[in-house]
Amino acid sequence: MNASKFFLKAANSLVTAIVALFLILAAAYSGYALWDNAQVYGAVDDIQSQLLKLKPDPEQKDGGTSFEELRKINPDVCGWITLDHTKIDYPILQGEDNLTYINTDVYGDFALSGSIFLDSGCDRNFQGKYSLLYGHHMAEHKLFGDLYL
Repeated sequence: MNASKFFLKAANSLVTAIVALFLILAAAYSGYALWDNAQVYGAVDDIQSQLLKLKPDPEQKDGGTSFEELRKINPDVCGWITLDHTKIDYPILQGEDNLTYINTDVYGDFALSGSIFLDSGCDRNFQGKYSLLYGHHMAEHKLFGDLYL
């Protein structure tokens, strides 16, 4: 009887330790996930604030020197999208295929948020029958996050 009480206490302590360890690991992973998510959204803000300085000015007859500066950063830039009353204000890229910019920013660096890009089969001068744009729909009004589904 004494042995069974000892065994039950030991088993209870072991289960308590395992549950406590699991909760600590879950809390640590949750903290990491929140931090990582904040990094992804922060990267979008950083890139957008840098690129807004190079936003083309349609008032200029030649399209603006800033568009050429943007093309020096990445020759795949083919336009700029701005939607009134939203935070959608980004350059448009077109890669060799539709996977090029799904997880790549304008600078060519890996970014989970990716970029807004034109379908690889569309005319990069926007003279075709249609122009299909892709981009992630993200929370906090990032990329196409202001569009309602």
